[in-house]
Amino acid sequence: MVASETVGWTSNFDYGLIVAGLQGNLETSTRDIATALVDQVNLVDSLDHTTQCMAAYDLGKVDELVTAMNDYVDRLRVLWSADSSGLVDARLMDDGLTLFFDRDTLDLHQFIGRTWWTYDDDLLKASIEALWDLLEPSSVSPMVMASRHTPCADFCHGMSIYFPLDANDFYHDQYFASGVSVSAVGWADLLVDYYAGSAPATFIDIEGVVGNSGWYISNVTVSFTVYDPARMGAAYLNYSLDGVWHPYTSGITLADGLYEIEYYSVGYNGKVEAVQSWSFSVDTAAPTVQVLVDDLRFTLNATDSLSGMYLMSYRVDGGPWNHYTGPVDLPEGNTYLVEYRAEDEAGNVRLGNFTVGDEDSIAPVSSMEVSGTAGDAGWYTGTVTVTLSATDSGGSGLEGIYYRVNGGNWTKYTVPVTLSSDGTYAIEYQARDNFGNVEEVRTRMVLLDASKPLIDAALPSADGGWYNSAVRIDLTAEDAGSGVAVIQYRLDGGAWVNGTAVNISDEGTHVLEYCATDVAGNSGDVMNVTVRMDATAPQISLLLFGFNSELWGNGTAAFELDVSDDVSGVAMAFYRVDGGEWEDCSGMITLNATGAFFLEFYAVDNANNTAAVINATLSVDVTPPVSSIDVGGLEYQGLFLNSADVSAAMTDQGVGNGTIWFRLDDGDWTEWNGSFTLGVGTFSMAYYAVDVLGNEEDVRTMNITVVAASVPGPSILAAEVIDGTIHLIWAAQDSAVLPTTSFKVYRSVNGGGAVLIATVTGTSYSDRDVEPGAEYTYHVVAVNMLGDGVASAAVAAEVPETGINVMVLVIIGIIAIIGVAVGVLFFRRR
Repeated sequence: MVASETVGWTSNFDYGLIVAGLQGNLETSTRDIATALVDQVNLVDSLDHTTQCMAAYDLGKVDELVTAMNDYVDRLRVLWSADSSGLVDARLMDDGLTLFFDRDTLDLHQFIGRTWWTYDDDLLKASIEALWDLLEPSSVSPMVMASRHTPCADFCHGMSIYFPLDANDFYHDQYFASGVSVSAVGWADLLVDYYAGSAPATFIDIEGVVGNSGWYISNVTVSFTVYDPARMGAAYLNYSLDGVWHPYTSGITLADGLYEIEYYSVGYNGKVEAVQSWSFSVDTAAPTVQVLVDDLRFTLNATDSLSGMYLMSYRVDGGPWNHYTGPVDLPEGNTYLVEYRAEDEAGNVRLGNFTVGDEDSIAPVSSMEVSGTAGDAGWYTGTVTVTLSATDSGGSGLEGIYYRVNGGNWTKYTVPVTLSSDGTYAIEYQARDNFGNVEEVRTRMVLLDASKPLIDAALPSADGGWYNSAVRIDLTAEDAGSGVAVIQYRLDGGAWVNGTAVNISDEGTHVLEYCATDVAGNSGDVMNVTVRMDATAPQISLLLFGFNSELWGNGTAAFELDVSDDVSGVAMAFYRVDGGEWEDCSGMITLNATGAFFLEFYAVDNANNTAAVINATLSVDVTPPVSSIDVGGLEYQGLFLNSADVSAAMTDQGVGNGTIWFRLDDGDWTEWNGSFTLGVGTFSMAYYAVDVLGNEEDVRTMNITVVAASVPGPSILAAEVIDGTIHLIWAAQDSAVLPTTSFKVYRSVNGGGAVLIATVTGTSYSDRDVEPGAEYTYHVVAVNMLGDGVASAAVAAEVPETGINVMVLVIIGIIAIIGVAVGVLFFRRR
């Protein structure tokens, strides 16, 4: 056994009360517990997710339920296949229980009862009775043992069936997850076929005032609602009133007449509904009554061309109403007020009265009252209602008042006449009594002008919405009714002035309002136009950034045009360089090139006023200077000897006048102030130049090496006399750095002064320019790049007069320096 809520949450149970009841009745059967829970649940009458129905079930009956449902569904399918409308009608007749995001479930007990009536079939009824036996708690062996519901759910019997309105909502996962269906029956398959194979159902709705005998006594509006199982809102509806089929789009309004409307729909699944038809009648007009008076006899002739006459009644001098069947004679000696009432079959009623009595020779007197919104000069400025009335002092009573408008047809007056269109109306009217007396025609003019005059302003076009010279605005108006009376305008909220032309010349934004009034007093809409005036050119000035007093700047130097216009505002600013094309001059602008530039500037405001061109010449240097270092002094194989003189120079294509900075090795950067001399050593020199604008070249480097060097030392000299020639040989002493490049040989004769006799590159020399007996003294000087070295020790030689060969080798001075022991050899040639 189980107790279950049809809709709701378990919070609707008082679990404390349930537990206490179970503890106090341990022998209670499950059946009694389930039915007790139904009684104890807190049912709330609401359309929200709160409990509205509660039932207790015998789950042992599930197989019986499945069997009974199968029998019911099988028979229902057979009947639906033959005629789908029965199942469609049953679905639409049922009260739905909306659950799970608007997916529909139906009360099973109620739904199968609907099919009982839509299909009059014995086999289906037998299957329904079997199901009812399970669903009725009063049955011998029900599945639903007990159920309760709130008043708003009085259709609930404890068990639901899933039946969405259309295929769009079929098989909603959240619904099936709730476990409220039994899947062992063929119901779901039947629903699939139902949506795919059922034709739509169309319902007609007629809106109007219902009279008698099914007649409508007002215009009616016919509309349709379609239920399409395949897909709601997708059906195609056709209707016919005149034998011609039309697609239905919106409500159809019909006036007097007898109607039979046919209609059918085509479903989204292509199924076509059988043609339906509906007949109805509309009669909105009361009967027409003709009164004939002959002395004291009156005759009433009533006719109704549509629904026909139902009843004609009359009464005399306020007495009881009598059914009129034919002419009526009244007693002599009096005048009578006769009232009549004519009613047609639809319920429309005509009331009237007339006088019967002594002879009447006095024509009635009519009058006309005009009501409406009165304007000026006799005109009305809104809808006019014309009311006619008449009195008859002759006694026969008023037969009627007749009128016509602008020479049209005469019409009997019944209700006030409404004039709503502009125009001039000549209304003629007269009254007639029941003795045939006719009043002279009266005429009254009604002037109606309910339309506002139209006004327009003509002014020249503005450049960008602004004018830069005086503007004339011409105002014109037209009125098709009473005509234009006056044109008015005001400027900038000032006083209203009559006029048709306005001149505006003051700078600024002006609002001109203007309107027209017609003769009838209708004031047109106040129109406005905005006129913006600016006749002054913008002010411009040049702003420089990063330029010096001589108007030089580097690559970061920029200029900007300062433009102001207090009225229309600045539209554009332009500049050009050296007579080139004009370009936009908005924001900061740089000239990223070296040279002198002739710049011109101008600006235009939104009113197209152009400022006078201004100019300036700006010089720009974006090229860094180039520095160079010159190192002077004696140089041998890239080495400077003993000292080096360092000088610098700088060239610059632009402004010039820069500074050279240098440093030796890792020393501080120092500004160059002139040439300097480096002593012995190896130096790494870095240097760069920067001009007065800050353009700075990349750092350059060079290495300078200065070494110590000296002239050669003294040579070791020896002399030998051979065959009358003095042969000199010597040993040279080189500098550690510089080689000896040559040797100078000096000679003195007999103690005289030393004379340079030869310069040689080798280490020997033969002096043949000698004479015997003379004494010759020699010394040698070695030479290198630094000049003459130290002279060697002198050596003397004499050419003998006999054939004696003498060799003298003298070693002095230098022997100690170079550590060479030299002996003096004297030998004689044999």
